[in-house]
Amino acid sequence: MQRTALILATLFCLLMGSCFKRHVPNENALLQQKSCIESIELKDYQRAQTHCELCLEYESSMPQCLNAIGLIALAMNDEPKAIKFFSQALRQDNDFCEARNNLGVTYFSHGEFNKALKYFDRALAINPSNTDARYNSALSHFRIAERFRAYGQFNKSVRHLLVAKEQINKLLALEPTYSHAFRDLGLIELNLYDQTEFEEESKSMLAEAEKAFANCLAVDRSNDGCYEGMGQVKTEQAKFSEAFAQYFLCLTFDPDNTLCRKGIVFAFEKSAQAEGGYEGFKDQLHKNPGNALAHEAFCSALFERGLDSEAVRQCELAISLKPQLCWAHYRLADYFASVFNAKRAREHCQEYLICDRDNKLDKQRKCQEIISLVKR
Repeated sequence: MQRTALILATLFCLLMGSCFKRHVPNENALLQQKSCIESIELKDYQRAQTHCELCLEYESSMPQCLNAIGLIALAMNDEPKAIKFFSQALRQDNDFCEARNNLGVTYFSHGEFNKALKYFDRALAINPSNTDARYNSALSHFRIAERFRAYGQFNKSVRHLLVAKEQINKLLALEPTYSHAFRDLGLIELNLYDQTEFEEESKSMLAEAEKAFANCLAVDRSNDGCYEGMGQVKTEQAKFSEAFAQYFLCLTFDPDNTLCRKGIVFAFEKSAQAEGGYEGFKDQLHKNPGNALAHEAFCSALFERGLDSEAVRQCELAISLKPQLCWAHYRLADYFASVFNAKRAREHCQEYLICDRDNKLDKQRKCQEIISLVKR
């Protein structure tokens, strides 16, 4: 149940926002700062670097431009330089909350959650409305909770989960349409549910998780994490056909979501075992027939679990919806070769070699070998 990969918000505020400006900056510096920020938003980092350097030539102590150069360095994977410039920005303005948040993000990315938390919480002390810092603070507490849980220190884990929950609730009070916050609130509730020993508390936490994921979907119907979380809730409620539907929708928006790929097969197996469950599963597929990538992802997950006959049906359905699905052709070719169906193996390999544009040489070579073997 435990989600292993939460998404860290990196929507950096480049302007001072509500932070106090100590003096009126040089007008030319401000113009270069604006151009630098616009270039960063366009991901034109070379142009952004030029404008920010010009900004600092006009005014060497401009914290916004120092911070922006740090962001450029971070985008170019030069973390030592990023830390250097974020720190310089803070030396020019100790109350520059965005630079503090950005430093926290850098340390968070290396798993230094306690160190990152100090920067996020100081940014919040400066500006309680900084939603990025509040979200990142919540995620830091969540990560620390995961570590304590892994070491069997459940009381400490729960304490950090409760702080994370408090921060998310405050964030939603500030920004009620923050969909990732609803998703993570649901994940926090699922973790609390998983660690409680009391039945009534667990029921309440599961209900709160379901509510959070429902709110997430109401705000953003394309957030695969919300479907993933709702699938986990429905699985815990033993509503496997409903769980299957949520995981299928998750794969519609992100076919590579690992937890949804695992969850959909588990829900499929449980639905097939339950009385009338298999019919419910087929009904859910009938309601959502049109997404080729979701069917392809389901096919992949079924093959991984060894459920070959259903996997073949799903890959064939995916190809009927979108003929140039290279992976589905390759997987079917590999399967039919393994069961000595030479004709179908050759057909799918030929289709794979036509549509593969990703230069997957190992798969191309194998398909060429299959075609050569079945011609003999």
